[in-house]
Amino acid sequence: MRQKNKHMKAFSVTGVSKSGKTTLVVELTKELTKRDYTVGTVKSIGCGRGCQGHLTGACDGNHHHPEFGFTIDTEGKNTFKHRRAGAKVVTAWSKGETALIYPERLELADLIDSYDYDFLIVEGGRAYDLPKITTGSSLENLDKRLKKTTFAISGKIADEIEDYKGLKAFKTFDDIEKLADLVEEKVYPALAFKDYKGCKMCGLTCKDLAEKIAQGEETYKACLRAYPKIAFDGDEETEEKIRKALVKMDLENFPREIKISYK
Repeated sequence: MRQKNKHMKAFSVTGVSKSGKTTLVVELTKELTKRDYTVGTVKSIGCGRGCQGHLTGACDGNHHHPEFGFTIDTEGKNTFKHRRAGAKVVTAWSKGETALIYPERLELADLIDSYDYDFLIVEGGRAYDLPKITTGSSLENLDKRLKKTTFAISGKIADEIEDYKGLKAFKTFDDIEKLADLVEEKVYPALAFKDYKGCKMCGLTCKDLAEKIAQGEETYKACLRAYPKIAFDGDEETEEKIRKALVKMDLENFPREIKISYK
């Protein structure tokens, strides 16, 4: 039996529309599951296909266009009526599925907190500083999505190139095992991402820390908000429960170092 990861690892697959993101997420999910990992996924939906900037990669993703927006709810349905009445969360609870509907876009930290698997794959979400696999259908639109946290290239462009700007390109089907090997090597446990700039307890923003980790200049445990230093004389499972409880605390001056004695 493969040893499970102690903390959930999160990464994203980003690229312009129709560059092969969904296909890659599906194949990676299959491969990681075959390796006895548990996998959760998130599909980030931006302004929608009606936005021409979305199709070309020109839209920065920071603007919401209601006319192109996506909703899981339908006007006139009971869940829609619950939400319109002011319910903070509405749950559609059927025999085969359970869907929680929030009337807002949750922050990445909240999404991460709601998952507890070996890997979390986010399709899209390019504004967040997760380790990334970047897809493209041309070098031009690939360039628009490449970030300092990108560790591999894939999607349709991988059928035309072997590498680009020092990054290896992996074919979605032929190279999926090699790409999964790289995911195991490069992707680290999810950080705190409490806000855009981060708490800076480590002295860096979340963006700067993620980039330094990608360059091999730092490790994920430098994030003191997600991995507070705990001196604990007890079993590992209890220590992990204490760590998670501390991370969820929203203290104005979160202590940089916490010492706990267990009796």
